[in-house]
Amino acid sequence: MEDDGKQIRNLTKMLKDGLSLFKNGEQEVILHSCTNENYEYQFSYFDKSGPVEDIQKNTLEEIAKSIYEYGFTLCAKDDLNIRK
Repeated sequence: MEDDGKQIRNLTKMLKDGLSLFKNGEQEVILHSCTNENYEYQFSYFDKSGPVEDIQKNTLEEIAKSIYEYGFTLCAKDDLNIRK
């Protein structure tokens, strides 16, 4: 869908601008350099019980698509409850 593509492009721009904290209900995300040398970026998310999953991708566009598909939205550090 065209609207999906536009939102993913907007997310990609935010990531390129350095934004890296996202939230979806009780889950929180940190975007950071990947710990696996085969990938460039890592999207790690947590809930109140601890780590949930890591998603590893080579481009910010791929990360933006995953963030969008998982329903995460941008948040400020002060909005985070699990990881500060």
